[in-house]
Amino acid sequence: IALKSPDGRTPEQQLEQLLREVERLQEDQQKSLSVLMELLNKEGIESITREALTKDEKAWLEEHFQDQVFPV
Repeated sequence: IALKSPDGRTPEQQLEQLLREVERLQEDQQKSLSVLMELLNKEGIESITREALTKDEKAWLEEHFQDQVFPV
């Protein structure tokens, strides 16, 4: 496609700019997540993997999610 947008950019140029912006947003998101996780950790709140849960904890979590979170 060789048509240019009203601002004079080709589709390729538009995609390149979009990809740069997405990369910047992803970097910002990761930085924010790192800061948040550090702050939560300082308050004694940890993130664990599903594999670290017991069978009973997984069952409770599944039920809680289905009853309280998913319906929203």
